[in-house]
Amino acid sequence: MSMDFGVYTRRQTPVTPEEIVSGLRARGVEVVWQSSRPREPDRASGEIRGAKPDPGSPVVSLSTELLDTTRRQSLADAYASVLTPAQKKALGEATAEQMVSAGWSKPPSASPLLAHLIDLLAERGDGLIIDMQTNQAYDRAEFRKLNAGVLGK
Repeated sequence: MSMDFGVYTRRQTPVTPEEIVSGLRARGVEVVWQSSRPREPDRASGEIRGAKPDPGSPVVSLSTELLDTTRRQSLADAYASVLTPAQKKALGEATAEQMVSAGWSKPPSASPLLAHLIDLLAERGDGLIIDMQTNQAYDRAEFRKLNAGVLGK
């Protein structure tokens, strides 16, 4: 089982690998980034792992895809029953989908890397977060409340 989250950015361009690594480092989370698209260095698609091997921390996969009208509408339809009006608006304004996947079944609060990555993507991208397992949608403030133990206040 894996934990899968979509973070839907409203920025003109998706959050880059450089922003992710430096942003996590600024939060005290040292990571190693390995791109799955070396010919597209600004495209955040690849794997992120803690800089020090830790069996208690997952390797996190990240993929970034630009959203077209069809995909945006498909997401809006799929999550219509769980989105608030503000969340529907945020999804309607999204320019890219950044999918975060960790191959474990613990919640983000059990992994500083996972929780901080999702929070960082939502912060930098002014984005909506959707938990694909529970079909729950969160704005950044809600996600931070749920994961306050690892993210702080």
